[in-house]
Amino acid sequence: MKHPGGEEDLIVVVNDPVAFARWHMGEIEWRDALRAGAIEVKGSRALARALPTWNRRGFADDDPRGRFEATRYQPAQEPTASPA
Repeated sequence: MKHPGGEEDLIVVVNDPVAFARWHMGEIEWRDALRAGAIEVKGSRALARALPTWNRRGFADDDPRGRFEATRYQPAQEPTASPA
């Protein structure tokens, strides 16, 4: 398989697959996995902040993954010309 080229917007390094799985199951908090070094996120800060919200659909009210505020990544807007 050949890399398509270009830069990656976000890289997730899983140093502890068990901790990563535990986060997916709602047993540990995302921030705790990051602080412990179990997971590293490199790249766009906006994407890194949004990442824990990407898999929170359908979680029970007491599931810790459902507590993250949704952060939407929005690419920079090109300026629009104002009418003269």
